[in-house]
Amino acid sequence: MEYQAFPAATLGDLEAMAHLGNYYASKILGAVELARFDRTKDEKDRAAAVRHLEAAVGHWQKYAETATPLASSAATIFAAPWTAGAPGFASVTTDTPGPLSATGTRGPFA
Repeated sequence: MEYQAFPAATLGDLEAMAHLGNYYASKILGAVELARFDRTKDEKDRAAAVRHLEAAVGHWQKYAETATPLASSAATIFAAPWTAGAPGFASVTTDTPGPLSATGTRGPFA
């Protein structure tokens, strides 16, 4: 059997999913530390929550940087008439995701 390299798009997908996995891991760790802080009021727990949530923001930005070019090329290749001009179809936002901010304060859903 001859070795065949992965197509570049597949490697890009794998990289994007790795960043997305890191984002969710950091977000969950931040939520756990925030729940611990709510119970203990220990400043170390709040600081740990902020640290994890700031890391989640960084992972999201890396995901967005990786996924946006992939989504743009997929939109070009696989564009169907009903997706033309659909907002957000070919891009991922780099805005801070989720209801918890990286500053340690809760967002509008708290």
